[in-house]
Parts: sequence; structure tokens; C-alpha cells
Amino acid sequence: MKTETKPKPKVPKIPAAPESRAPALAVEAWPVDRPKPYAKNPRRNDAAVEKVAASIREFGWAQPIVVDGDGVIIIGHTRLKAAKKLGLKTVPVLVRADLTPEQVAALRLADNKTAELAEWDEPLLAAELDALVGAVDMEQFGFGETGSDEKQKPEPVERITS
Repeated sequence: MKTETKPKPKVPKIPAAPESRAPALAVEAWPVDRPKPYAKNPRRNDAAVEKVAASIREFGWAQPIVVDGDGVIIIGHTRLKAAKKLGLKTVPVLVRADLTPEQVAALRLADNKTAELAEWDEPLLAAELDALVGAVDMEQFGFGETGSDEKQKPEPVERITS
């Protein structure tokens, strides 16, 4: 007696994930005068330099300066100004030589614009700032200040107890 084999059900093929666009990333230490500011940078960042310098002084470098294959800054103009203000001799740099000129231009704009789109959850922010009172002076990073540099305290968070 012949045993019939049932055909295997067809399983749809799942397309392979697209290859990651992320290149191998390596941060390099460059002399502070080597990264070249982008001459047509549309961001006015001078008001932020002192706050960024305070952050670098307090915590060290958290993000490198990003440059294109020619050493022109894509991301990090303010960080470079802050490094110079602090008298640093070297800065961490990430070279993105893999990007086209159009991608460089788009990334330069997108990085700044996307940062503007985020909002603060005011009650959570107040709680986080309250937890740091006495430990870290957050005013050095711009918290507690208005555009006119007048002192501003976060509204107290009302606690509900039962």
C-alpha cells in the first residue's frame, strides 16, 4: 500500500530586512581646530554655547561632533564652540564619509529640526528637577531660566494622597 505524502503548506516568504544603513562607527580624537564649521549654517547657536560648555565641563562628552568626509561639520557646531570656550585641545569626532552631499545637507537640517519638535512633560520634568536639588545645579544648563534669563521655578507638583 502506497502512503501518500501531503504537500507541505506554502509559507509566505518574509522579505529579508533591508541592510542597515549604519556604517561602522568609530569616534576619533581630533585637534579642536580640525573640524571645519559649515559656512552656511542656518542655526544661530551663540546663546547656547555657555550651557553646552557647562554640560561638557560637568559630564564630559556625551555626543561627538559629526563631520562629512571633508571634515565639515554636519552636527555639533555648538559643541565645537563650547570646546573652544573651554580651551580644549581635542574633540571627539565621528566621520560620516558614507553620506552623499544631499544627505549631509538634509541631516544637518533634520538634526536641528527634530530636536525642536520634542516637548517637555512638565510634571515629570518638575519631579526630575526636584530630585536633583542640592546635587547638581541645573540652572547652569538653562533650567530655571526664561529667554530673558530671569529666574523661573517650575510649578510645584500637586501630590494626591488618599
